[in-house]
This record gives sequence, C-alpha cells and structure tokens, in this order.
Amino acid sequence: MRKSWLKGSLLVAIMVLLTAVGFFYTPHPPNEMNIQQGLQPPSSKHLLGTDNFGRDIFSRIMVGGRPAFQAGMTAVLLGLTLGTIWGAAAGYFRGWLEEILMRMADGLYSLPSVLMALLAV
Repeated sequence: MRKSWLKGSLLVAIMVLLTAVGFFYTPHPPNEMNIQQGLQPPSSKHLLGTDNFGRDIFSRIMVGGRPAFQAGMTAVLLGLTLGTIWGAAAGYFRGWLEEILMRMADGLYSLPSVLMALLAV
C-alpha cells in the first residue's frame, strides 16, 4: 500500500492544529504594526519573518487559517448536500426528470472548474 497520503495528511493536521491554537494564542498580535521591523527575515523572534508593515506572518497565518478552513468546509458541505439531493432525485424519479437532471450535471461537468470558481466569486 502506498503511503503518499501520509505527508499530506500530516501537513493538513498541522495546519488545523495551528489554526485551532491560533484562536486562543498567537506569539505576537497579528494586526500589530511596527514599521521599523518591516520585512524581517525568519528568526527565533518571528518564525516566518514580518511583512512590510512589521506584522508577524506566522501569527497572521494562525489567525487567518480559521476563516479559510470555514469557507472550505462550507463549500464541501454545501456541495455534498446539494449533490446528494440532486442524485437522490434523479435516482428516485425515473424518466424525463432523470434525463433533465443528468443532462444538467453533464453540462456542469463540461465547464472547467477554474471558470466555475471565478463565476462563483
């Protein structure tokens, strides 16, 4: 059995853990600006360095990961719910409704996913 999933799973677990901890604790205030410390390289004080306004990048990632995960989970749950309802309706109601729903699904599959993402935004 291939174990290529292990590295990706570990990375996702670390990111989830960091964003969960970031809800309660960050090494530096994520929005505190210090222009004199702008664009600092990674160091023991700032693990990922600072941006051009002197804000700690690691703290900002910890705080900003939560809304990103929430948006991703919302999109997945919405797609799962709508897809299940759509598929159940197509499977239960045979005949013309099934044909219409399946042709609509085929039309959605024919569009590139990047274009769909741009249209959704």
